[in-house]
Amino acid sequence: MDIGAYENDCIDPLDTDGDGAGDRCDDCPTVPDPLQRDEDGDGEGDACECDVDQDGVNADIQGLPVPCPITPWAGAYDNCPTVANPSQADRDDDLLGSECDNCDRIPNPDQLDLDEDRRGDACDNCFSIDNYSQTDTDRDTLGDACDNCPGAPNLGQGDGDADTVGDVCDNCLTVANSGQEDGDGDGSGDACDECTEPSAIDRNAAADPLRVIRLPTGGLRLTWHEVGLAAYDIYRGTLPQNGTMAARAPLPYDHDAFGACAVVTNQVDIADAAGGYYFLVAGHCASGVSSLGRDYTGTEISPPPSPCP
Repeated sequence: MDIGAYENDCIDPLDTDGDGAGDRCDDCPTVPDPLQRDEDGDGEGDACECDVDQDGVNADIQGLPVPCPITPWAGAYDNCPTVANPSQADRDDDLLGSECDNCDRIPNPDQLDLDEDRRGDACDNCFSIDNYSQTDTDRDTLGDACDNCPGAPNLGQGDGDADTVGDVCDNCLTVANSGQEDGDGDGSGDACDECTEPSAIDRNAAADPLRVIRLPTGGLRLTWHEVGLAAYDIYRGTLPQNGTMAARAPLPYDHDAFGACAVVTNQVDIADAAGGYYFLVAGHCASGVSSLGRDYTGTEISPPPSPCP
């Protein structure tokens, strides 16, 4: 005898519910259940068991054809028929228990989950990309898995050059460069950097910055780390009264060329002028002149209005 979806070594010609499983081996002999599901493995099929998850609450009689007696429970059915939840807690009041609701704080009775990551679309911060962890480093409500700038808040996801890197963190805003390569580490991507070779400031500012030494003759000697570039341009700007660059904000830097241009060694002697000054160095390379590095906030220092020729 072929009993279709359910096969067993039990053969019984009597099949009261006509589901293909004989009464002697049918786990629900009076309720059709050809798949013979038994979630809790107690020998009584889910189709005729009132409490599949054994939490003391009737099974969902709205979704299962079960002749269960109605209990005095509010709603008269188990809001998580396959997950034990005696409390029947339902935080979002969508008739689905919190223990089995894929958005337990946002009503979503349809339980749609496009990316199948067990996070309902209604509360998934990347509803089209599997990201069960829901990690959102910059806390802009977009998960890292689908955020084009996961380290910088940008809810609008602007991407002017369409390179999949958001404008707020793109090191080349107008030139597509999804890899964000930056050979000299100056914050400007190689795709739009006029000088991609490392300069003294770009590579060595932290370990070996530009140094100013007062000479016995009264002048100043500027030295910097040699990185093998063809020449260097030195710029000078005025320090604020207390001598710290932080105190300058929001005033702009005022460095400019003052005669120390195209220096071919890693040092230059200059006259000591009255007042406090800061100095910056840029290196010449095959493709142009390097950047002047970054200020104390990490912002790239703007080119001087009157650069070295």
